[in-house]
Amino acid sequence: MPQIASITTRKTIAILVAQGGIPDTVDALLAQQQLMLPTFLAQQIIPQNASPELSERSASSKYPLVYVYCSKIVNQLREKFRKFSGTAQMMVEARVSLDRLEEMESHVQFYADAITQVLDNNRGDWGDGVFYGGGYEVTFGGVKHGGRNFIQTAKVSFDIKFTNVLSGGSTVLYHFDSNGVSAGNAFTTFTASPSIDFDFAQNVYWIDATIFRNNAAQFADLGSIQLSETTGTACP
Repeated sequence: MPQIASITTRKTIAILVAQGGIPDTVDALLAQQQLMLPTFLAQQIIPQNASPELSERSASSKYPLVYVYCSKIVNQLREKFRKFSGTAQMMVEARVSLDRLEEMESHVQFYADAITQVLDNNRGDWGDGVFYGGGYEVTFGGVKHGGRNFIQTAKVSFDIKFTNVLSGGSTVLYHFDSNGVSAGNAFTTFTASPSIDFDFAQNVYWIDATIFRNNAAQFADLGSIQLSETTGTACP
């Protein structure tokens, strides 16, 4: 179980520090919004779950800081013959500290926006059985004394799915994102022809669908999924 927390934390940090991660996103948002904030470096992303009081005692803190850690693991055993098949709840916590109270809220919201934008751009297979289907929750903490004078945090929590067996993990064969399909007030039919040869004699296949919407006026439903194979082993 601890190995799963370590793997998912490492995968999350790899997404956050890669090209298009938090440092690049912060630079882009600063230019877009014409703001003057310090440059954010990859070294300011820390794999640790520690309170601000403890982290300040252990080392000199260069704010803002982003802490990444796994807060909960749930083994749902959704797939047969798997040792682990479930979710890991990840936390990405942005901490901002200033000597003035007036700009605290706008600064912490800025870094929360940067984190969620990175997550929005990285839905799908993260490799080694780790899959992020989208969705997150942002919680803003109250301002407290600490750091330079005042400190405030924003926690972005999200679930990533993890599957493994004794000898390895599962593989995502195909990922579909409906954002590229036109929306409307009725079901839309979409047909795809990926190059997949199903082998039901040796493998077990499953479909994981995540449905969400960010506009209450739009519909978000899944009508049905149909599979067929034109060559190779016929679908049962």
